[in-house]
Amino acid sequence: MGKSNTQEEISFSEGDLGLPYTVASYEDKKVASKLLTMGLLPGSPIRLIRKSLFGHTFYVQSEHNFFALRKEEAATILVIKTIALEKSA
Repeated sequence: MGKSNTQEEISFSEGDLGLPYTVASYEDKKVASKLLTMGLLPGSPIRLIRKSLFGHTFYVQSEHNFFALRKEEAATILVIKTIALEKSA
């Protein structure tokens, strides 16, 4: 049987370090309002750069912006994995 082309949405807090994701939607309107104001719109690229020692704070990159998110905030961001195409030199 063929595989589905749709990608599964996951919580950003469950994402892997360094992998590229795309913001799909938000589960919490209050957190969404804050992040939308910061320019993190649905369709924006997002990457988890680092987690704090106990995993309560996430250091995140979106395009040329870097910021920190609490684990609870990151959990409300639904993302899909971005397929990165290799660039030939």
